[in-house]
Amino acid sequence: MASTRRDGLPVPDRLRVLETILCAEARRVMADLGCSDVPSSPAPPSLPLTTWTTKEAATVLGVSERRARALAPRLGGQRAGWSWQLDPVAVVAYAERRPA
Repeated sequence: MASTRRDGLPVPDRLRVLETILCAEARRVMADLGCSDVPSSPAPPSLPLTTWTTKEAATVLGVSERRARALAPRLGGQRAGWSWQLDPVAVVAYAERRPA
């Protein structure tokens, strides 16, 4: 997968994880079918089973909850009624990329 999309934005980390999981599953199925030229692969990373609220994301990012809500679309956040549900992997990745 390319490091950026056609529009120049970075590929979300969650999509990279999904790509790894799908490739690993395809290799497993091919091996189960008896294909002998299937390369081995490491165990796929797991997806987070929980999501974070903007309050939790704000704490990790060191910003206000209002700023976390403004960043939510960039962090792959999904609206759930009046609140946002954020992917912890994306929040941590953003926090690590962000200048101090």
